[in-house]
Amino acid sequence: MDKSYQNSPIFDAFLYFILIIKIIFVYCLFMKILESRKGNKYEENKYAQYEERLHNLFTFCMGILLIILFSGDNNKIVCVDGHTKFFLFVFGVLSLTTIIQDFVHTPHPYGLLPAEFKKKITNTMTKN
Repeated sequence: MDKSYQNSPIFDAFLYFILIIKIIFVYCLFMKILESRKGNKYEENKYAQYEERLHNLFTFCMGILLIILFSGDNNKIVCVDGHTKFFLFVFGVLSLTTIIQDFVHTPHPYGLLPAEFKKKITNTMTKN
């Protein structure tokens, strides 16, 4: 495998750029939650806008990274190691925050909590 991109300062800078974007995203996520609990709608909306923009920028950059790593011009086996492997691992861990955020902040089906929803489904099934 040609590892020239992995030894490139530009590639390293791009990885750090993506990492910084995701760290700022996580910061905005926590600040939005904190402002929500304080009842400060203006600040909450401000952080929500930053969060959305950073998420879109992160997704765009990850697309570019995947194109660099797995481009069709590279006919060799792609093996990710070293700092690239570490960065992809960290990106994965930080990306879980989005899933956790969606789970915590998305309204439940029919406005019910999971236990209430399960109880309603069970009651509906036993009536038949």
